[in-house]
Amino acid sequence: MSREPEITDDLIRYKELLSPEEFEGYQKMLKEIEENKEYYLSADHREMARSLINKCQIKKRDFYNIMKTIYSTEKFF
Repeated sequence: MSREPEITDDLIRYKELLSPEEFEGYQKMLKEIEENKEYYLSADHREMARSLINKCQIKKRDFYNIMKTIYSTEKFF
């Protein structure tokens, strides 16, 4: 059963930091990871990135920007 990502402080913060297209991709990534937790817990980083880009139909550059934003904000919050 699929569900929408819970609205959290992180979700609100990323909505402010990402472009609308990147934010939409971020939400798709959250949903995909939630639906396939076991795979993403065991996949290496390259497999995970490839799978998220393909299954969520995200541009590679958007994926990079999403991950860069998440990584850089985690240092400060």
